[in-house]
Amino acid sequence: MPFPPDKKERYFTYEDYLSWGDDVQCELIDGVIFTSTYPMKYKEGYFTYEDFLNFEDEVRYEIIDGNAYGLHAPSPIHQDISRELTLIIANFLKGKSCKMYYAPFIVRLNADTKDDIVLQPDIVVICDKSRQDKRSYKGAPKLVIEITSPATAHQDKSHKFEKYLQAKVPEYWIVDIVKRCVSVNKLKDEKYVTKIYEEKDKIISSVLEGCEIDLADVFPKKEIKQVKYGFHN
Repeated sequence: MPFPPDKKERYFTYEDYLSWGDDVQCELIDGVIFTSTYPMKYKEGYFTYEDFLNFEDEVRYEIIDGNAYGLHAPSPIHQDISRELTLIIANFLKGKSCKMYYAPFIVRLNADTKDDIVLQPDIVVICDKSRQDKRSYKGAPKLVIEITSPATAHQDKSHKFEKYLQAKVPEYWIVDIVKRCVSVNKLKDEKYVTKIYEEKDKIISSVLEGCEIDLADVFPKKEIKQVKYGFHN
């Protein structure tokens, strides 16, 4: 059965789960699918950051246009990539005025108006410390990085893409785990200009002047499958 299945309302079992492949990150609770692709409502209604503060701690959520979406636990390869990018960027920013944070870190893109977009990007770089409080950052970070998988790709490449653009985030990176590439979206004339970098390439950021990231150091090395040959006398 391909993922996502055509009918979301049906009852799913572990047998269905196995048919979706290793790249799909989801959970089944009482036969219902929960991923970042399928909205997992905390309760019916319209939500803001004030509601977000009262959500239960056991589940991580994001709010987009007042809708609450549950976040699944990251896969091992997701964490591998996040760790490498975090180390590279954090080391580069040592002694500089900008700071880097990694998930869970709360970004309130429209905190000054509706405050109904509350995101938790994988990695952010912020430079305006006046917009940071004890729990969140209010407004557009200098750089946002989302590490995507088949289960989160739609959200990262459509809804979040649109919201980061509207908020005028200068640079938005989408790291594709499956294709092993990075889409670097740079803000120019109120639009994103996109350039794709493959794992053999180096990214030179426009907002982190002097920072060069070799993607060969970011993506985990591919495993080489060894084939054993049998010989018979």
